[in-house]
Amino acid sequence: MKKANIKKSKFGVNGPFEKARANLANFTESAQFSALIQKTIEELKNIEEEYEMALFMDQPELAKQKKAEQNELLATLAYASTLLENENGISA
Repeated sequence: MKKANIKKSKFGVNGPFEKARANLANFTESAQFSALIQKTIEELKNIEEEYEMALFMDQPELAKQKKAEQNELLATLAYASTLLENENGISA
């Protein structure tokens, strides 16, 4: 994730409050990103359960749909992992 690009105040203050504002913006972005990843993981768990249930109930069309949804969520997590690695040097 890129660091927040906070607009400087009209007074040109370059002090501790500007740095605190930038730190707060970076923290907020990171928290929101983490929440999105967590939500995606929860959704992946639900889709995997629905996929298993479709297989158990012998519904190949539903299973195929759930498998496609599962692959889409896995691709989303892979992309998020790449973002973390490229922007923050975090290996996920």
